[in-house]
Amino acid sequence: MCSSDLATMDSDSALESRAIQEGLKPFADREVVSVAGLEMAYNLRTNLLTRAMGMRSLAFQLFTMSAQSVAGGNVVINPGAFSLYRGWLIHRILPGYVGERFFGIPVTLGDDTALTLYALLHGRAVHQPTAVAMPVYPETLSHHLRQWTRWMRASTIRTLWRIRYLRPRSYAWWFVLYQQYAFFASVAVSLAVPFAWPATRNLIFASGVALIAWPIAVAMRLITV
Repeated sequence: MCSSDLATMDSDSALESRAIQEGLKPFADREVVSVAGLEMAYNLRTNLLTRAMGMRSLAFQLFTMSAQSVAGGNVVINPGAFSLYRGWLIHRILPGYVGERFFGIPVTLGDDTALTLYALLHGRAVHQPTAVAMPVYPETLSHHLRQWTRWMRASTIRTLWRIRYLRPRSYAWWFVLYQQYAFFASVAVSLAVPFAWPATRNLIFASGVALIAWPIAVAMRLITV
């Protein structure tokens, strides 16, 4: 690794033997300031929960993150399991990273999303699916729920920061805005379906087809890893 580049990883992650070598490749482009690795659950086959969350994570990375990477280097979330950054970026944003506050309260979570936001403000954030890390995923429902509660708290803060600080003309800014629209629209539709029945019958049918077709399409990409 070049002395000016830094890598971050979670304490429960193991790196594939070529992870750092592969993760450094995108830095050949001077505009790239961060590289997101690919995380694949080390304990994927332990139980149904680890399989479900492991597959969900892979689908998000191989579809959403890859699309964001191609769209001008606009990866919104670098995985904490393994990511790489330009050294000068870390030194430049260190005061803001350490001293971050939300309504006067120190922020002590979501360090990976914070670093990704800083990367987007200084250049391109890309995804390198051949740079593989293998974190240990929660094996019990209680552990999983605690993890997701922590993630969602951080996500709420980062969403506000992204809308405020990212360039409105960037893909990342519009993606974050679309996420909010999609969430509230799906909630509204779910509430409207029973009250508008039977006019919503075709919507239920189309949703059922999508629930079958989409996982099949996703599975064809997941088997590549």
